[in-house]
Amino acid sequence: MGSVIDTSLLIDLLGVGMLKSLLIVGLAGLLTAGVLRCAAASVRHWVWTVAMVGLLGCPLVASLVPSWDVPAIREPLERIWRLTQPAPAAAPPPAVMAVAEVAGPAGPVGTTPARYGAGDALPTLPLSGDPSDDEAGPYLLLGLWGLGALLLLLRPVAGLVQVRRWTRAALHDPRGAAPMVAVEIVRQAQLKRTITVRRSPRVAGPLTWGLVRPVILLPVEAASWPAERLRAVLLHELAHIRRWDFLTHLLAQTTRAVYWFNPLVWWAVHRMHHEQEQACDDAVLQAGTPSEAYATHLLEIARALKRPALPATGWIGMARHAALKQRIRAILAPRADRRPLSWAAGLPPTLAMIAFVGSVASLQGPVTPEHRQMHRLLVTLREGDVPARQQAALRLGRLGDARAIGPLLVALQDRAEPVSVSAGLALQQFDDPRVRQALSAGTIEPDRPETAAAEGPRAPSASTAPEASTAPDAGTPDHPVYLWMEAEHGELTAPMQRFETAQASGGAYVEVPNGPGHDDGGEGAVRFVFEVPVAGRYAFWGRVLGLNNNDNSLFVSVDEGTEVVWDTPERHATTDRWVWDPISDRDWSSLEAPPEPLVMTLEAGRHTLTLRNREDGTRLDRVLVTNDLAFVPSGHGSVGRPLHPIHVWLEAEDGLLSEPLLVQDDPEATGGQFIEVETGHNSRETPPEAGRARYPFTVLEAGTYQLWGRVQAPDGSGDSFWVRVDEEPWVPWNGIVQSEAWSWVPVYHQEEVQQPMHFNLTAGPHTLEVAYREDDTKLDRLLITNDVTFTPSGRGPAARPVEVIFRTAP
Repeated sequence: MGSVIDTSLLIDLLGVGMLKSLLIVGLAGLLTAGVLRCAAASVRHWVWTVAMVGLLGCPLVASLVPSWDVPAIREPLERIWRLTQPAPAAAPPPAVMAVAEVAGPAGPVGTTPARYGAGDALPTLPLSGDPSDDEAGPYLLLGLWGLGALLLLLRPVAGLVQVRRWTRAALHDPRGAAPMVAVEIVRQAQLKRTITVRRSPRVAGPLTWGLVRPVILLPVEAASWPAERLRAVLLHELAHIRRWDFLTHLLAQTTRAVYWFNPLVWWAVHRMHHEQEQACDDAVLQAGTPSEAYATHLLEIARALKRPALPATGWIGMARHAALKQRIRAILAPRADRRPLSWAAGLPPTLAMIAFVGSVASLQGPVTPEHRQMHRLLVTLREGDVPARQQAALRLGRLGDARAIGPLLVALQDRAEPVSVSAGLALQQFDDPRVRQALSAGTIEPDRPETAAAEGPRAPSASTAPEASTAPDAGTPDHPVYLWMEAEHGELTAPMQRFETAQASGGAYVEVPNGPGHDDGGEGAVRFVFEVPVAGRYAFWGRVLGLNNNDNSLFVSVDEGTEVVWDTPERHATTDRWVWDPISDRDWSSLEAPPEPLVMTLEAGRHTLTLRNREDGTRLDRVLVTNDLAFVPSGHGSVGRPLHPIHVWLEAEDGLLSEPLLVQDDPEATGGQFIEVETGHNSRETPPEAGRARYPFTVLEAGTYQLWGRVQAPDGSGDSFWVRVDEEPWVPWNGIVQSEAWSWVPVYHQEEVQQPMHFNLTAGPHTLEVAYREDDTKLDRLLITNDVTFTPSGRGPAARPVEVIFRTAP
């Protein structure tokens, strides 16, 4: 498939690059023409060299340092950037159900096209990467820049080829006074590199080229030069070699080729070459050559040129006509600073340039890293293979950028089922009228209850119809919705606290503990954020425990509205067991009257439920919000089987491991390997700081998830791990079934071995951590699933380090 040029990179290279190069060259110009105007030419040349390095390294520095936003700079560039973007296509009709039915065999993803709600056909994303007329501009711009850079890079390459050919054909005549003087001067220079001096009829004036084995080429007329002139010329060329000017010369040529579109860079290269020649002139004068005599020699060499010297390309020429007057004026200046570069003179401007280049490089242009990531994902969604398009759709959903809604709605019609399903799941992350319209306008099969993903700091789980009793005299809505919310996963306000018990759903509940000042409307509260997909009348239930008449009530409000008093449990009767009680409003005019269940009309969208402390000691385990007014929950409240069963398989040895965890071989383990801690390492009281395994993973839907592990526990002293999800408190997973064979065991708290732990997860990325607790406990594989009715067996399906498997929906 074709590829699409990322115009954002071109904007950074040409637009933002132009601005950054102007700033860097501008500072170097101010330093050399202002602060360092009276400094030695060697120092000014060094400042220009640092500027050239900064220009070439600017993109690298920008990727390493944090960016900072200057609106006065960013906003004009942003307007220019927007002009380069093609007009967005019209958004497709939103009347498409974003919840897909996944059909296919268990294990690998099926190939049956997903079905969606009724709606107009969506346009299909083009599969070709050929640029359209609107996309031709970036290609033309990139081609123009590349052509200019290539031509300018070819100049020094061609120059090197040419001067190498001249050197091979040059005269090497050891006889005569001139060659003997040259040999003596080179010997006195005491340079560690091998230097060759030759005469060539092809060169118009003295020049130097080469790094490791530098060469000085002189015109054939040099044989008749006076000894003083030959000495001055050789001292000048040897100064180039000693200062590594050929390297900085190539650096300047490369910088000009990259930034050829910036005329200020051309000027900077010219100034750098001028300071380079003047620094070598200073070296000649420092060696004892009289300034008047040296100026005369330089002028005579320039006059003797049969033709003007070619612009410097692959070599460094001495007597170019350009800026010759300025050089002679500098040579004759009586009080000029002619010292070579030193640490004391070069370090301050170097530090100033480095600091400035770092600041300039970190300037945020109109195209942020998020823009680039967004563009790459959109291109992948259109042009990648099926797995790549699937991952691109999910990542677009996690980015939350509204510009992805249109392409995701289009991707719903992708013929590849994993792509269309992922696009539907990604769209559920957007709080946008088009998405809500698509969700509400879609149709769902009558025998399939609708689910909703709740959002918030810890999202409530969305589930199918629970297994519970219903009142015979009440009807069931066409689209029943059941939102289950674990109390300990809401937003807790002190002194509302989390406590653990095996009898609570998920092993935990919340309450304001008995204490002074905790009665009569204390500050403790738990707040839930949830979302209902269908407008209608909703009832509210809570799984509660009131130990006595003084510990059995809460204040309740929906969407920050009027608070009602909820006396728990039902009919004001105290009990010593957990019960489901409808959240109700006490009738203060008749305290003996039964409570009135709280039923409210809710619009489709996001809402809040707040339960505030009224009497300390009132315990809350779980909350249910449902539009099925006839439904009565029981037990822990089943999450049932989800509409889209998801299984995330993790190989234990593929996590981010830290010592003393070891990877061991076992042919019976999945993939032939497992992890365990070195013998003698035990941390039963607290999780260890080292010896952890970290597993990043992603779930496609919000909901309640269960964690399984394929483990071996040889005996009671080696049967436990520490486990946590998303930086939550560590759970001691103790009492694993003892066996010499591999077996699947759900993760549970050591005090609640009969109650597997459930985790309420939002759609998106998460992290699972496992740490050693007792040695000899082996871990082979992990499973994270929202199908709590599913029990893994054997080794599980063959999987990559992280594999998401869709099972056939019931």
